[in-house]
This record gives sequence, structure tokens and C-alpha cells, in this order.
Amino acid sequence: MSVLKKIFAAVFAMLTLLSAVSCADKRESTVESSDTTGKPAVSSDAVTSGETTLSAPEFPDDLTGDGCDIVIFDQGFWHYTPLDVIDVGVVEMNNEGLNDAAYNRDRLTEEKFDVRIVRRTEPECYDSYNNLQVLVDSGDCDIDLCLLRTAILTQAITNNILTDLDSGSLTYFNPDNPWWNSNSYESLSVNGTHYGVCGDFTITDDLSVWALYFNKTMLSDLGLENPYDLVREGDWTYDKLFTMGQAASADIDGVSGMTYEDRWGVTYIRDTVSGMINSVGVEIGQKDEDDIPYMTFYTDENVRKVQWIYEKLYNLDQCYNIHARGGDEVKIFTDGRALFTFGAIYYAPQMRSTNTDFGILPYPKFDENQKNYISSTSPLSLTILCTPKNNKNNAALTGAFMEYYSYLGSEKIVPEFYDKLLTWKVARDDESREMFNYIFDDTHTIYDIGNIFNFGDFSFWLVDMTLYSDINISSLWAKYETKTQEAIKAMLEAIDS
Repeated sequence: MSVLKKIFAAVFAMLTLLSAVSCADKRESTVESSDTTGKPAVSSDAVTSGETTLSAPEFPDDLTGDGCDIVIFDQGFWHYTPLDVIDVGVVEMNNEGLNDAAYNRDRLTEEKFDVRIVRRTEPECYDSYNNLQVLVDSGDCDIDLCLLRTAILTQAITNNILTDLDSGSLTYFNPDNPWWNSNSYESLSVNGTHYGVCGDFTITDDLSVWALYFNKTMLSDLGLENPYDLVREGDWTYDKLFTMGQAASADIDGVSGMTYEDRWGVTYIRDTVSGMINSVGVEIGQKDEDDIPYMTFYTDENVRKVQWIYEKLYNLDQCYNIHARGGDEVKIFTDGRALFTFGAIYYAPQMRSTNTDFGILPYPKFDENQKNYISSTSPLSLTILCTPKNNKNNAALTGAFMEYYSYLGSEKIVPEFYDKLLTWKVARDDESREMFNYIFDDTHTIYDIGNIFNFGDFSFWLVDMTLYSDINISSLWAKYETKTQEAIKAMLEAIDS
């Protein structure tokens, strides 16, 4: 989520001429050279994406791979097609926009550095990680870069298989460049060690940003409030959502009692509950001034907010938890039987198959007193760019490759995904395009390390409570508090070893 907010603002301004959509909070897109840090200067080779002008990073003419392989480990996600998007290491064109843009980026980068890009992947998340660890532990790792899912990030750090991105060996890597998400870079560090970063190296990290879908036809038929207006006015809250959901729920299948085949106000899966928790201003964990993680969840205010949401979700005549009760979270929406479906951006292309008109929204606020809408990402599927230990290839070349590849991602991949796929093919109205500015607002997007690192498995068990309509959060915390502390201690000891 590095340059995309400016892209959305430019697209929306072009469509609606609304000057209120501002992107002034973004970083400037030029980076000055540094003779002391080894960070790359910028050249006059500039490109324009939306309203952002980017300048290509410069490298010494003799920085070349001499025909070597750049091997990228791209971790699969259990054969789940919406999240297994390939935009790295594309070997052939197929007349599909995103694929062909990625293919062209690969060829330009290969020519730039005289290298061959090799993508290595396995579909099973944990199996692929185990194979990576064996390779790193052997001391002869031929993988240059890893795209790891956050489901295994804590395991990777605690097992000491990743290197520090800020160690100095990646001479040309500069996290301040606009094609990187500096928020992710700072959030994913521990005790001063930077283990990963998100940015325009791949768009798969943006697929994991939470987004809410609603059935516009049903909303209109029921005469309910316009949620777009509520978002703009700062009044889009969970109370509004659940009130509308109650009005939409109906027994329509002729079978006594509410079943999957009925009409539902709200549908969700367990994973999306973590996004709900973050969206009301609750973070599972944060870091202190020394970059040390600690748990921040268990306060009276946080517990009150989460319990209130859980109580609403446990209205089983209004809210349908797919993981708890079965079914297909996308199909129930595309069949026109759900007013609201909590999901993520990776749902969006699937929603195009719906027979009814739909819109896209940010997750709501807790109440009107909450200042901003807060976005977050899936703690399971978010993709992080990392570098493995014991790599036998040229670290300076790897750093330069990261920079140039991500720069071209800003130029070629991001516009193809956001300008063409999301804003033109998926979003069916100008208002949904406007909503992307809230969903992808870097200034209000958090990387909750308590969720992402899942210390002691607490955050996973917290959302699992929704599978059983359990509301005893105090009991869960009492069971897992010590385990969270032990997990943090184990991670810190591994970093110090």
C-alpha cells in the first residue's frame, strides 16, 4: 500500500471532480542520494502513476549478475486461488493484463541486471516453510528472497532463518522509497531487527486488506440508509451495520428456523473477526520505545468493545458465521442472500459474478466518537518480503534487485491491479472507488503485531471464540497470558542468539 492511495485519488478525482479526496499525507516520491549510507540515488528516468511521479533508482554500471539466477521463494496458500495470485516470476504471456504486466517487468529486470528470475513455490503453506528452513539450516541456501505468509512469520523469526533487511549487506535497499510501505517495515521489526517489508514488489499483500461488501439492491429494496453517505459523514458504525442487518434477515426457504438458505443481514468467517477487532481501535500487541513487543489487548475498554461486537455476532438469526455453520461466504453473497459480507480485497474479483449490484466499504467504527476508520490486514495470509540467512549469492545485487523490481511494480503492476481491475472491473460505482481511499489509507492502516505474530496463539483463539458463541474473554486471557509472554521471550532470545 505504497503509492496506491494517490492512484485511487487521481482516478476518483477524474471521475467526480471531488477535491475533498486528498493524498497530501503521502511521502514525496523522490529520494536524495546518500554518499554515507550506500542508498541509491534517483535518476531522471521518471514515470507517472496516477498523480505520483516516480524516479527510478540508479545503480553502478558494473552491478551485474553475469547470468546468475535470482531465486524467489513464493509461499503458496493451500491451493486457495483468490490468494495464490502470481505476479512474480511469470514465464509467459496470456493476454491477461496483470499477468502480462508482470511478465514484462520480469524481462526488463532480467535485462537490467543480466539475471534470470526463478520462482520457486509449493502450495502448502507449512510444508513449503519446512522445506525452506531445511535449506537455510543446511548453510547453502540458493534462495535470494522469500515471500512469506504471516501465518509462519513468528516461526521463521524464532527459528532464526531470516536476516536483517537493515543489516547493511543489502547495500541498495532503501525502505524510505515510495514503492515500500514504511509502516509495515517499522511494524515488522523486533528489537531493532527488520524482518520484512510490504510494498510494490507484489500486489499480494494488498489482497489481504480487509474490506466489507454490501448488496445495493437489497439495501434499496428495504429502504435502508446509504452507507456511502454514512462513511463520508463519519457515522458508519457497527451499530448502524447491525441495525441494517436485523432489518434484512428473513426466513425465505420455507423451512422452520434460520438456515444457510435464508437471507442474512451479516455473513463472516472467523478470520475477518481480527479485522473487526482492529477496526474499533483495539490492537492485540504493540512495541515499546526499545522496539520490544508486548501485549496490549487486555484492558477493560478493549474487552468491552470486543464483547459488544461478539454479542451482536452471536445473534444467530441475523449473523451467519461460515466457519461455524458451513457454506460458502462468497456464494451466499453472490446468490443475493446476504446484505453485508465481511471479507478482504481478495474477495473482490469473485464478487463480480453476483447477479445483484454491490458496493464496497471500509470496516465500520465502534461509534461516532472514534476519529478514523481503521484498516488492517489478515494475520494469516498477508505476504511479507524477507531475505533468508545463509544465502550464497551477492547481497548487493539482491538489494538492487529488490529496489528496481519494486519500482517497476509501482509503474506496471500497481496501475494494472488498481486502475484497471479494482476501480474499473470490480467496483461498479464511483462511490466504491471513493471507498478505496478509506480502505487503503496508509495513515490509518495498522499492522497489529499481536495479530501478525500471534504470540502464544492467543489472537487465533480469540477469534475462534466466535465458532462457539463464547464471550468469556477473561477466561481465555487467563489461560493464554503466560503463553504470550513465553512466546515473546523465545523470539527475543532467538534474535539475540
